[in-house]
Amino acid sequence: MNLRQVLQAELITAMKSQDRVTMMAIRSVLSAIANKEAVPAPAVSSIDGPVKGYADVPRRELTPAEVRLVVMDEVDERRNSADYLTTAGKHDEAAALFEQVKILERFLYLT
Repeated sequence: MNLRQVLQAELITAMKSQDRVTMMAIRSVLSAIANKEAVPAPAVSSIDGPVKGYADVPRRELTPAEVRLVVMDEVDERRNSADYLTTAGKHDEAAALFEQVKILERFLYLT
């Protein structure tokens, strides 16, 4: 089972147990993965009008290493934000982000 499949399975488990923090963290990471899989939109001039059939373009599939990098980036982003919030004296918000960091780091050691 690859990391993306593990995340999707864990999201279902978190939804069943109503673990909101885990759901939020995993949904965010899965969204980041989906965003990385999007293909760039073709350049469109105003003369041509909208591109027809662009929604039918297949998405690219990330390699397991690329999925792992996305998760690592999400962990780093949360950790940096939590550090900034701690410095700003917003300890409750920082604690919530650190909790998400702990949840997501768990998945990095599975693969």
